[in-house]
Amino acid sequence: WQPVMAMFFIHGIVIALFIPSAIHLIVENSPADKKAIGMTLYYSLGSGLGTAVCQFISGNIYDAGGVKNVYMFMGIFAVVAFGTAIIGRWQKKT
Repeated sequence: WQPVMAMFFIHGIVIALFIPSAIHLIVENSPADKKAIGMTLYYSLGSGLGTAVCQFISGNIYDAGGVKNVYMFMGIFAVVAFGTAIIGRWQKKT
């Protein structure tokens, strides 16, 4: 239970930091007359389409190999995303 509860806690922190950051990024980079459209697209693609695609992929992985493979896939995906963020941050500094 402890690792699962820790993951829920960390997920809550990440979401609490990610959503305002994403909205700030949209507001800063959108023209004044397109800010509402930008936020609508962000929410519909991120929460709607992104969730549907992840659930579809996870369902197929679950059917093929069980829940352990789903968590393995998501863990690998998280490591790749983290690595991409670090590389992007590093390239931005140079």
